[in-house]
Amino acid sequence: MMDERVQKLVMYTVAASIGLNIVIPMLAKSHVSNNEANPAEGVQSLSLTGQVMNNLSRSATTPVSSSILIAVMTGAALVIALYVMKHQGQKLPTV
Repeated sequence: MMDERVQKLVMYTVAASIGLNIVIPMLAKSHVSNNEANPAEGVQSLSLTGQVMNNLSRSATTPVSSSILIAVMTGAALVIALYVMKHQGQKLPTV
């Protein structure tokens, strides 16, 4: 069972990542070109920056599903990192 402080750390980190996942694509949406949003030759034809902008434009149109993915990945990554730290004998961060 996770310590209450660790549970709060995971919960707040996941909440922050969901918030960022909603806000950042909305801010970037006005800077996405038509070609970046809908590349005629596929996403692979875009530069790295264009691919990032394409992903942000898609996240802006599907905030719920992208937020679920972000929440699961962020929460899992944080739990795994804390587990590894604990089993390597490292002190867990204090909250």
